[in-house]
Formats: sequence, C-alpha cells, structure tokens
Amino acid sequence: MIKKVNATYFFLSLMIFFSCSNDDDENVIDPIVGEWKLNERIENGSTLTISNCEVNDRIEFLNEGTIIDRFFEPDTNGNQCREIIDDSGSWEKTSESEYRIIIDDGDVNYVATVVFSQNNTVQVQEYTLNDGSESFTLIDTYEKTK
Repeated sequence: MIKKVNATYFFLSLMIFFSCSNDDDENVIDPIVGEWKLNERIENGSTLTISNCEVNDRIEFLNEGTIIDRFFEPDTNGNQCREIIDDSGSWEKTSESEYRIIIDDGDVNYVATVVFSQNNTVQVQEYTLNDGSESFTLIDTYEKTK
C-alpha cells in the first residue's frame, strides 16, 4: 500500500513538473529597454559635431513602450545647458530589427532599423526624417548607460 501511494505521488509530481508552462518568454526584456546616451550622429553621410549641451542628452526606453527623452540646449545666455524633458514618446518593435519610435512633440515619428552590439550595450539606429520637401537620413549611435 505504501509503495502504491509513493508511486502515485511520484507520478503526480512528474505530471505537474512536465505540465507546467515555461513563462520565461514572457519575462524577456527587449534589448532597447534602458537609458541610452547619444555618442555619434551622422546626417546624410556627414558626421555631426555633438555640442557641449548635447553630450548630456539621454533617451530612456521603458519596458511598457514609453519613452522619456532628456535633451539639453543652451540657455538664453548661452552659458549653461538647460534640460528639457519630453515624456510623451512611445516605441514598439515592428519586426526583428525595426522599431517605431514616436517623440510626441508633433514632429518626430520614425521607423528605425536598430542593430545592437557589444552585448546589447551599443545600438545603432538608422532612419529617415522628412521636413517638408527635405529628407534627412540619420544614423545615431547610442551607448547604454543603465
């Protein structure tokens, strides 16, 4: 009788163990999630100089699909950098290597091809912005800060 009970518990335990679903896929964090610092910007093939204020720029991609964009520009005197925070942006992964990135200040909405490297601590975004009749192809390189 005890052997039968032990065998029953053993088989029930095996059934429970093997019937549990693997929830690991639901806990995978997209590599874009985190805070990123702009290191380089190339516009239409020319490398742009990042200003003393722009070196402080950060963009944070949050897990729920929102963006906090912190950028800096010179104050009215040009002596100090003032921080501007735009927390109204969003992002979504549209394919294996593309993301739709929307900064909701009314003029920035693009789909970027994003390539991650160095164990997902560097990302390169390539995208095109249209401004009226002009079109700009940009390649931005970001380094993960947190």
